[in-house]
Amino acid sequence: MLGKLLKYEFRSTAPIFGLTYAALIVLAGINALLMLFESKFSSLLLSTVTTLTIILYILVACAVFVVTLVLIVVRFYRMFGSEGYLWFTLPASANQHLLAKFISAVVWTLASVVVILFSIGLLTIGAGLLDFLGELPGTWQASLAQGIDPLPILICSVILLVVAWFANLFMFYTAIAIGPNLTKSRLGGTVLAYLIIYIINQVVSTFALILIAIPLIKPFETIINTSTALSTTADISNSTALSDSATIMSATNSMMIWLTIGFGILYVAWTVASYFVTRYFMTRKLNLN
Repeated sequence: MLGKLLKYEFRSTAPIFGLTYAALIVLAGINALLMLFESKFSSLLLSTVTTLTIILYILVACAVFVVTLVLIVVRFYRMFGSEGYLWFTLPASANQHLLAKFISAVVWTLASVVVILFSIGLLTIGAGLLDFLGELPGTWQASLAQGIDPLPILICSVILLVVAWFANLFMFYTAIAIGPNLTKSRLGGTVLAYLIIYIINQVVSTFALILIAIPLIKPFETIINTSTALSTTADISNSTALSDSATIMSATNSMMIWLTIGFGILYVAWTVASYFVTRYFMTRKLNLN
């Protein structure tokens, strides 16, 4: 049954996402051509048109993210209204309904990110993107030679963004499931539930940040002291500079890894807790009024 629910989800949402993705890619292509023409045939009219189309592209790119979030939330919200009398009479468990919405949300979120990155590449291909990509391996090797490895920071940042997105998505799901039980107004109850959940989340995150920050004091002091030594020393050898740069990067990587572990555990725990609370209200406290 989960497969059928997913099939319906994708069939219902694909036209909207398809149109927004197509609009973004078309605008990126138009902007790429305009910038190419502008570099060869400079004119005030062409510059004005290019500027306007770039602004339009930025607005559509922002709209892709907004549409992704809004459509994901609205699809789940509609389950707790009149449509719920149809959804919850199907031979599917609350767990299957929840997983179908969540899997669909994950797929469309990843698709939106990929499309936006592709559109950015298409937009900048005429502005030296291929040259930049060709130089990237050499730049990366040069950074490694200086003791700077940005890979751990990039990986940690991506992991934090992903788990934070999942945690925030389930905050909406939980608020929608609880909302109808708080007030007669389903929308008002959902907003109230979200505010309560958000406040709890901020309180828990604050205490977690304090606990996570304690082990970061030593590497932070190392970064400050090493940076101060680099900035105040007038005569410094290349080997010493490389060693200090490596020390700063090592301390920075340690901080990022610890932050990823700490907040990763927090976000995963929050997501799991939200999942069980949402499922409980969908099975034991379902209110479709």
